[in-house]
Amino acid sequence: MEATNVSVQKPNELLDALSRAVDEIWDVPHLCIGPMGRPRPYPLFALIGATATEPEKGHAFISNTFDRMLELAAFDKEALTLQTAILYYRPGLWVEQYSWDFNLQDLERYIRHAKGEIIQAVLGLWLRHNTSNASYALMNERISHLLHDSANHLKPDLYKPALIDLILSLLEDTSLEASEIIQQMIAGAMGIAKVGSVEEPELRKYYPQIFYRLWKEKLFDYPKYKQAIYALPGVIEDLNPTPCNNTLPDVYRDLPADFVALLKSFGRSLAVELVEKITQGDEQAAALLKLYNDLHGSEWLLMACAYIEEKKLAHLPPSNRWRTNKSPASAIVKLCMALHNPDEDKAQAIEFLSQYQAKTLLEALPYAHDFQGWICEALGWQGAAELVRLVEHNITDEDLPHISKQHFEAIYDTFYYHFPTRRKLLDQFKAQL
Repeated sequence: MEATNVSVQKPNELLDALSRAVDEIWDVPHLCIGPMGRPRPYPLFALIGATATEPEKGHAFISNTFDRMLELAAFDKEALTLQTAILYYRPGLWVEQYSWDFNLQDLERYIRHAKGEIIQAVLGLWLRHNTSNASYALMNERISHLLHDSANHLKPDLYKPALIDLILSLLEDTSLEASEIIQQMIAGAMGIAKVGSVEEPELRKYYPQIFYRLWKEKLFDYPKYKQAIYALPGVIEDLNPTPCNNTLPDVYRDLPADFVALLKSFGRSLAVELVEKITQGDEQAAALLKLYNDLHGSEWLLMACAYIEEKKLAHLPPSNRWRTNKSPASAIVKLCMALHNPDEDKAQAIEFLSQYQAKTLLEALPYAHDFQGWICEALGWQGAAELVRLVEHNITDEDLPHISKQHFEAIYDTFYYHFPTRRKLLDQFKAQL
């Protein structure tokens, strides 16, 4: 879709008609102080916006404004939809005249600002019920503008529609045109929201609903899921949050169980694919894998051990640097940190672990919090598990367990390098040898 090139003359005619309609219908009382002498919102603001306290009355006012605007504007339906879309999706043409101006008196400032909000609400109401190829093209243009400029977009007063407005509109719109825009948006074809911008969390928040909408239309599969994740990596954190009391994360709320299972399956498939890419030195894959927080099962630890041994890795990045380190090896730390799978066969996992060299297991040991006992069993070192427990939990009031000097020094060297915060305790134990 390409945005329509149009003259602003006709949109200005529509804006004039809307402005007159608002002046005729919306009555703003001048009283702005409550009975106790405290400031209160102007009554106008109680009828519009996301915090409307009287939505039915507000919608009635907007509807009346809409009817009067139709009387004043001499456009047929198709032309009116185009002119409305121009004003709504290109707010830079007109909205600044309604922004806050602190050179004006309070009431005048509030009234002018509210008038801009009313005009935008009326424009948006028309477009929710009337669309055209031209209006979709202008919506596409607006989304692209927001995404391409997201790093510098200051979201000035009244500068709507924001990305969240457009996403909600698309989710309500069941047309093929809306589905096409959604697919382009999540693929990154319309621009990528920069981390830290106001658009990035707004877009991430609705990805599960966006995916679900496409899935219901048979327009969602693993390649599109992967493409969307690469375009907006933060979605991985949302779809794979740290588990809490085995409850389903909020991100999956209101989604059917079979679709949730599909998303989790896609997430696991992508994680496996990322591990394969990491072995080839892919730093982008490493950055993505580090966003996972709910990897379950010793299979991930075994993948980490395979990497360490295959690459003859001397050290993983230490605990105070692995998150910011960009090397593929930094993502191996995340594999080591996988969580227990309660249904897993412990004996089989220990058997697999025992096939790796001791120095490989030692390298994974400091980070494999859920599997440290299993690794110690695979090593077969007497006292190792007890020593690791004391170091892991920073227990200072217990004596060094019975362990050979050679095995102690191997564990000492590993934790001393990876966890600087445990060095004092480790030295305390070393003094007991």
